Amino acid sequence: MSAPIQNLLDLLLQAETRLTLAGVDCPLLSAELLMAHTLGVDRLWILTHPQYRVEPKEASRFTSLVHARTLGKPIAYLLGKKEFWGLSLSITPDVLIPRPETELLVETAKTLLPTDRNILFADVGTGSGAIGLAMAHEFPLGKGFLTDVSLAALHVARKNIGDHGKDAQLQCICCDLLSVFLIQNLDMILSNPPYISSAAYWALDREVRHFEPAKALWSGLDGIEFHLRLILESKHVLRSGGWLCMEMGSDQAKMLHKYVQYHRGENGWSKPIVVKDLAGLDRILAMQKV
Repeated sequence: MSAPIQNLLDLLLQAETRLTLAGVDCPLLSAELLMAHTLGVDRLWILTHPQYRVEPKEASRFTSLVHARTLGKPIAYLLGKKEFWGLSLSITPDVLIPRPETELLVETAKTLLPTDRNILFADVGTGSGAIGLAMAHEFPLGKGFLTDVSLAALHVARKNIGDHGKDAQLQCICCDLLSVFLIQNLDMILSNPPYISSAAYWALDREVRHFEPAKALWSGLDGIEFHLRLILESKHVLRSGGWLCMEMGSDQAKMLHKYVQYHRGENGWSKPIVVKDLAGLDRILAMQKV
């Protein structure tokens, strides 16, 4: 006997109940997004067609997605996409899910350099390519290098570069931080490096700790291991007057300030600038090579 055909609203309500019991945030919204993804339509279509008869194969696929969501798998991985800087990006479990607060890196860059300038920049630890793509849109004359040690992540970044037609501006490089760059070659280095400390890592929400790549999150005992390496390496590849902009944890500014003090002066760094996010928390550390 073939499975009965159910209407869309009934399936959504069933899914909402399952997601609520599993403790998922915004359960109805999650159900609507998963149904839209299943049917290949947008959410507005879902809202305006509650009596649509969902075929058994579609219903089975939707149910599988809902089950994965009840286990904590992030919605971005289930949909295979995430928006960043107004750009729809392909996302896989090989890359960190871009966060809205990371957009502050691009906003900061726009205050430090003219957007009509022919700059050369690097997005270090690019993951999905989100930062580099946003920079390419905001600096149309600029060119950028997107680096990552993960070939799987660079595969995702390359797809996003192609999807947004930025092949002429952006190039992917598999390397550790800035190891392949020439001396005094770049105008700006941007990075959302791993910045979760050892203690904080085990306190992360299950959706993050169980599903997002650990190497994109954890950075040593204090969470600043990658920042310290970037500060040292950036000093040699930035042009005079070039900028290093890094995202950081809200409690890491003091530690990083103290470290930078030892690398100021001749051929060193200007006084670091701390940029706060919308919640008033320290989020971006920017410094200029002098």
